[in-house]
Amino acid sequence: MKFPHAAKGVKKIFLSEIIELIGSILMFAAGGFAYWLKFTDTTADADLSAAFATQSVPIIIMFCLIITGVVITVIAAIIGLIGIINASRDSMFFKIALFSVIICVAANISGLFFPAGSFMSNLMNILYYVFNFSVTLEIIQGIIILAEKLGNQAVAAKGKTTLKVIFAIIILSLLSSVAYSFFPFANANLFIGLGLIGLTLVLSVIQYFLYLSLLAKAKKMLARSK
Repeated sequence: MKFPHAAKGVKKIFLSEIIELIGSILMFAAGGFAYWLKFTDTTADADLSAAFATQSVPIIIMFCLIITGVVITVIAAIIGLIGIINASRDSMFFKIALFSVIICVAANISGLFFPAGSFMSNLMNILYYVFNFSVTLEIIQGIIILAEKLGNQAVAAKGKTTLKVIFAIIILSLLSSVAYSFFPFANANLFIGLGLIGLTLVLSVIQYFLYLSLLAKAKKMLARSK
């Protein structure tokens, strides 16, 4: 059994994740640069505009990091979309992922036409995040099904483990929201909410690298099946 389109698609999706990671690192570095400029400025108020006026070279570097990060992120998104389109020719789950991507783009663009903070703007943001999250779930499920068809139980098991971690993150995120809603700031029980948020962040990092590892293994598996 061969899945040549899925092989091409998963390879591109993996590449897009690596490129996006580089873009995110550059954007994070740019944010750190901005605050470094602010706190090393010698003016009394130490605002960013004053820092920019006195440190033109660092600010140019910061803007270069931002522009490069944005361009890289856009390139990663395009490559990922092409990958999903390719893989959708071999798997129904990638077709569903493609549908979710379309909704994400539509929600993101639609949100620009509503005032920030309005009901419709918030609704578009919710739609975007829900369907953006579902794209990952559908890609993982698609990989699991392909792995089972190819008899590769190791990759299938890794995919199922990644899904379990994702669902754990969803539950912890909900518990964190409830904790913040019902525990007053001064209450010692707030530490429960903070602990849940910390655990969620740790699991999110673990889940991301599990996902990258799964894509890498799926890429090799599908390449061998071509």
